Amino acid sequence: MIGIAVSKNRIPIRLTEERWFHIVENHDELAGLSDDVLLSVEDPDFIVKVGLTNSWP
Repeated sequence: MIGIAVSKNRIPIRLTEERWFHIVENHDELAGLSDDVLLSVEDPDFIVKVGLTNSWP
C-alpha cells in the first residue's frame, strides 16, 4: 500500500503498489509523485460533475 487519500465526498481511496505501477507505466512523468497524486485526490483544484444517462439498449 502506497497510501490512502480521503476524497471530498469522504470516500477513502487506496493507492496500491499495483495501481501505482500501472499509472506510472503509462504516465512516466508521474514517477516519484505519488504523494502529490494523493494530495490532488484529497484537495483537487476542481471537480467535474458528470451526468448519468441511460445508455443501455
